[in-house]
Amino acid sequence: MFFLKQTIHFDSSDLLSFPQDECCNCGARKNLGTLSVDIPRRVSIGIITNIYHLNCPLPFCPECAKTAKRKWGASFADRIVEFVLSFIVLLFLGASVFGNAAKYFALIGSVSVVLIRISLARPKGNQTSYFVPVRLFRLRRKMLRNEIKSIGLLFTNDSYAQKFARKNAKSIESGFISIKSRRQGEWLGWQRDFK
Repeated sequence: MFFLKQTIHFDSSDLLSFPQDECCNCGARKNLGTLSVDIPRRVSIGIITNIYHLNCPLPFCPECAKTAKRKWGASFADRIVEFVLSFIVLLFLGASVFGNAAKYFALIGSVSVVLIRISLARPKGNQTSYFVPVRLFRLRRKMLRNEIKSIGLLFTNDSYAQKFARKNAKSIESGFISIKSRRQGEWLGWQRDFK
């Protein structure tokens, strides 16, 4: 498969502006720092896949700054690879100790490794996400041009999503930005009562 990597740039601050007065993950208001976060979106057309990157200046508190680098969860294929690799390692390590029962040891150990990795990928404290709390879930562009028609952003923090909607009301009303709040599970882009 061919991969063409493109980065989305927004020239006008009128189109996309991120509030900087609270942590975009946990909502903390003290000791904030702005980090440039790369949010990818993969769009496939036939055998060509474009990977677009939206660079966002997002505010993080020190506790949530680690989540800025974590991309959204591992895929099922990643978990299968984890399982197979841990199975092979545990099979060789257990062969000398457990003999014929090494395959059962490796099976139970591999399942345990995958389950532990899944359980560790949970938000801690007031965090709304273990991963980047903003996701690019939709990208529409004009055919054969590098112009973006509209984008859709998913936020895990409801209060930050509402502040973003207030700050970007013009772009939301024009249809350039759609917002979805993960917790509420509803579209915020059509609501006009954020003012």
